Amino acid sequence: MPSPRLNEVEFRRRFLAQFQDPAFDSLSRELDQIAAAAWDAYAHSRKAPRTYKAGSEFADPEYELSVDWLAARAAELVEAKSAAGPACQRIAETKQLIARQRELIATLDLTNQASEAAVFSGDQARAEKLLEAAFLPTAAQSFSSAAQSFSS
Repeated sequence: MPSPRLNEVEFRRRFLAQFQDPAFDSLSRELDQIAAAAWDAYAHSRKAPRTYKAGSEFADPEYELSVDWLAARAAELVEAKSAAGPACQRIAETKQLIARQRELIATLDLTNQASEAAVFSGDQARAEKLLEAAFLPTAAQSFSSAAQSFSS
């Protein structure tokens, strides 16, 4: 299979083809210098001439990464963070809601156990206070009427 690499003559022909407009005629000397610099970069495979050390977030912090690659990565991270932002916020809110519901269930369970003990011991007033303490005044009223029908 033939090599995909271009020789210098073909590289210069393709590179200078983009400058066919007569407006570039007065810049032929400068274009020759630019073509020579471009050939040198191509011939020495300098795909990433501007680099920066990878940093501590990478496995090899001393590795030289292309500045262009780092910029593209940063843009992707910003986009991913902004896209995930609302979803992450909803997840955090849901977790907080679940935690609060678990606290309420635990409180209700303890209050319910104490209320049942109070009702069975005949202390209806204590049972109502326990339910009110659990922030359920309507449940306390319902429990009160249920306790009355139970004791009747």
